[in-house]
Amino acid sequence: MKHLIGRSARTVEVPFSGDVVTVRVLSLKELRKFQGLAKSLNDNKDLADDDRMISIQRGLLRASVDGASDLTDDELDDFPPKDLAELVKSVFEANGLDVTSSEVEAGGNDLPTKS
Repeated sequence: MKHLIGRSARTVEVPFSGDVVTVRVLSLKELRKFQGLAKSLNDNKDLADDDRMISIQRGLLRASVDGASDLTDDELDDFPPKDLAELVKSVFEANGLDVTSSEVEAGGNDLPTKS
């Protein structure tokens, strides 16, 4: 299995806003880093719940959708909310995360830990 470390990330093509975008499947290390960001945003009581969720979704999209890493908040806000919600769901699914959980909606969905 060691020979697989460092290989190019797997990608999935998903529909978005009448086109197709490439979603990169994140490594467990990348998901854990993102999980830390989500936790810190959830712990920030100065942000409204909606602002926390939007920040988490923006971070996830920037980390996993090809061409999204350089998009500003304003540019992401130009997309229809329904399209963004479907893309976020596709990103979760591509990474094997439970999209039906209420924890996902709150930015949770703990990742497996090393025993």
